[in-house]
Amino acid sequence: MLIIFGIITFNVAVLTAESRLLDGKLDAASNRGLDYIAQYIDDHGKFSAPYVIEKDLCHYYMLPWILFSGGKLREADLVLDFIKINFMQPDGDFRTSQAIKACHPFYSHHYTYANIFIARGAIIMERYDVLAPALKYLQQYNKKFPTEGPPSDGHTITSMDAASRYGILALHTGGMKTAKRAAKLIMRFIELQPNTDDGFYYQMNNNQLITEFSANESFRFVVSRTAPYQAFMVISDSAEFLAKLSIHKGFESYMKPAKELISWLSTCDDSLYSTFGAVKVGIATSWVGALSGDSDAKDIAARIAPYLLSLQNDDGSFSDAIIPGSSSEYPYSMQIIDALASV
Repeated sequence: MLIIFGIITFNVAVLTAESRLLDGKLDAASNRGLDYIAQYIDDHGKFSAPYVIEKDLCHYYMLPWILFSGGKLREADLVLDFIKINFMQPDGDFRTSQAIKACHPFYSHHYTYANIFIARGAIIMERYDVLAPALKYLQQYNKKFPTEGPPSDGHTITSMDAASRYGILALHTGGMKTAKRAAKLIMRFIELQPNTDDGFYYQMNNNQLITEFSANESFRFVVSRTAPYQAFMVISDSAEFLAKLSIHKGFESYMKPAKELISWLSTCDDSLYSTFGAVKVGIATSWVGALSGDSDAKDIAARIAPYLLSLQNDDGSFSDAIIPGSSSEYPYSMQIIDALASV
């Protein structure tokens, strides 16, 4: 069972065996995935799946949001308790230890990625003991959205995906000024693109695109339109945020750029449908499709669905993704795609 926290102001088509995407296989697979995760959570909230080799934030931060959204309320609450006791810092930050943010460099390059997931989980769970300090820590990021750490430490680089994450969190909390700033920053990224036929630059420093970098770092700075295995989720996440913002009075104009981003994404290499980022692209395009009726968005989500099914093992697990901890998102992605496919 998927609990969707939000209102979709569209008529929902009656689901039939003929119309439901993949005949309900996504929902069944998602439930198996959630059951697999839940069986490894003990009464203290410790998560001990076979691929968890150490007590690290990367294996926990996503679980409260994923489990609660999937109906595993008890397990979600236990894990959030574990996070609070073991990873929450006195200032409201979350770290594995004073020396380490989390188990992969991704979590240092995207410093508040885990924080925002934890905050979103605490919001839907009404766990204000975690939410209040988490939001207080994140306040310092809400003006310029630095990616790699707090502005007080001199961090000035930001990215489209960082802006979209802060924007989504702001929609959860009613922080419309922050949401508006995030949307304007994404529009700034769009306006500064020199040639989207080649690719889409998605990092900025001091209000200017970063367009010069070594070849082996290109993945971190640009989404190539023609090369395989790109950070496609940067584009789809930005579109999802703009689409969700556009349903609020006074922000309707943001649906157009949301759909344009998806249109651009649909012209990218076919690895879009079968790469590590497909789990996020599937979620984002499902939302854009549901909120706008956009055919490109719906098509992308539908084409990703069989790939997600192919990743599940017989025991309900998913082979852990390139970034440790992120495989927990697969059951959620499946249920979002399934739930929104006929909206």
